[in-house]
Amino acid sequence: MNVPLRELVSALENDEIVAHFQPIVELDSGMVRSFEALARWNHPLRGPIPPETFVAMAETSGLIGTLTHQVFCKAFEAARFLHEPLTLAVNITPSQI
Repeated sequence: MNVPLRELVSALENDEIVAHFQPIVELDSGMVRSFEALARWNHPLRGPIPPETFVAMAETSGLIGTLTHQVFCKAFEAARFLHEPLTLAVNITPSQI
């Protein structure tokens, strides 16, 4: 999918990138032990933009730090409401290591 860079810039400025939380489940017990925060973008006109599209665009354009910061902030905000001692994972790109 071809999305103009200006639309990613706009999405970051307008807080359109959201964090979805995927549970990580312990197989033996079936209990949720952790969550992975996943960046998702539901474009107002184009619909869902695949992460491989916008993350790659953010990385090549130098916006990856802004994107990662926004996802971290959203993940930390959501983690405040966890009632059990769970862990939270947020992915970063190899260039950020």
